[in-house]
Parts: sequence; C-alpha cells; structure tokens
Amino acid sequence: MTQAQDRRAWAEEDELPADAYDDILTGLRTEGGQGPAYEIFVSGRTEGSMLVKSIAITNAGGNTSFCTNLKNAAQEHIVPGSSLKGALRNQMEKIADYLGRQELITDTFGYTKDAAGDGKAGNIVFYDTVVGKKEENERMELSSRIHIDKFTGGVMDGGLFQEKNIAGELEFHISVKDKNNPDSTSGLLLLALRDLAVGLVNIGSGYGVGKGMIAVERIVMKDEKHHTEATVTFSDAGSIADGHGLIAKCLQAVYGKEQAV
Repeated sequence: MTQAQDRRAWAEEDELPADAYDDILTGLRTEGGQGPAYEIFVSGRTEGSMLVKSIAITNAGGNTSFCTNLKNAAQEHIVPGSSLKGALRNQMEKIADYLGRQELITDTFGYTKDAAGDGKAGNIVFYDTVVGKKEENERMELSSRIHIDKFTGGVMDGGLFQEKNIAGELEFHISVKDKNNPDSTSGLLLLALRDLAVGLVNIGSGYGVGKGMIAVERIVMKDEKHHTEATVTFSDAGSIADGHGLIAKCLQAVYGKEQAV
C-alpha cells in the first residue's frame, strides 16, 4: 500500500478482471523465483461427515447450529489450506521423529527468525479445498452432540449442542517448491498421505466420533521439471503406476539408499 498504483488497485478491487487474480496466484506460486518441483493431487471423498469449525453468527436460537463449516467467498464449504497443513504437518513430524530425520521438517515448513536474526522459508504450499456440492451440504441435517467435561469425563449439564456438518467429494492440492530438498519433502508427504488414506489422520474436528476421515481414491504426483507423473490408486486391491520412479526416488530421499523400499 506504499505505492499509488497499489492503493488505486485496492480501491477499485471490485472492478478488476478475473485474469488479474490469476496473475496474482501465478506470482505466489513462483515467489522468490522458485517454481514447483512437484504438484500433488489427492482425490476422494469424506467417509461420513466433516467439520472445519466456524462460529455460526446468524439466526441464533431455536433449531440452529452452534457451529458450521468454513466457507469461501463463493459460499462453498471448504477445508482451508491451513487446516490441511496442520493435520499433515502433525503426522509428518511424527514420521520424521521416528526416522530420526527432524531436519526434514525444517526444510519443509521453515522457521521464523531466532535471536540471531536467522530464519528460513519452507518449500510446501497447501491450497484451499472445496468439499462436496454447496446445495447438498446446505440440505444436510443438524447433528446433535453432548458436551463432555474434560476434567471429569462426564456429560455437562445443559451441554447439548448442534453442528452443521458437510460431506462429499474433494481434491486436495499440495505444491512442493524447487528448493530445500523437494524430493525428501515429497517423500515425507507421501508417507503422511498414506496414513490419511488408511484412517490414521483426520481433517477438522471430531476425530473421537469418527468425523473428518477421508476415503482416498487416488494420489497423483507430477514432476514439473521432467514432465512425468506417478499415480497411486486405492480402490479394489490398489495399484501404483510409477514408470519413471518418482515415488521410489522421493522415498529414498527420506529413508536413505540402504533403507529405501
């Protein structure tokens, strides 16, 4: 906002053409001159329901929800990139700790400036994901739950509340920039996505009642530098199509040559 042209663009935001926003997104993807090394797409659907909480602030009282799912500007129900990042980072940290490769987390997510003034930017980007169809999610019935006292483990008096859950098909999009050892970042991410596919990781709230589980159908990994790709399919017996060895190369970067599988 220090430049006159930027202030003018902000004031005229509603009049900007659609391609202006595309240009902004393109700039973000190549920030610092680093384009993506890998683009990863995870397609599937929710198993049951999901809820990434947002406080319901309209139509209070009566038969209304205490909280609802986050929405974007188009009023579509979404999983924000930050929520996906939090869930997968937690699992990636567990895997890295188990393997004794904690430095992979620093490469992947970076760290803020310390007392010496040093800092490091990560190399991974998580995008917002639209879940299901807007109309179908709006028609979903409210879900009633009891409120458990965290100290006693008992039911709290007057603690009954309602939530507005969502469900449907989705496709997560994750980008790994061409810096900070992108192969090892992608390999660690693939291990976390495997755990997501087998039900060890959930998205959003309600893990204790089975919410946020994802029935992963397919993971597609694209090598943007060499224009190749690999596909992992989870339907039926499952299959891996990796003629160029992308998955093996990335897992090898995580495990090391002697332990790679």
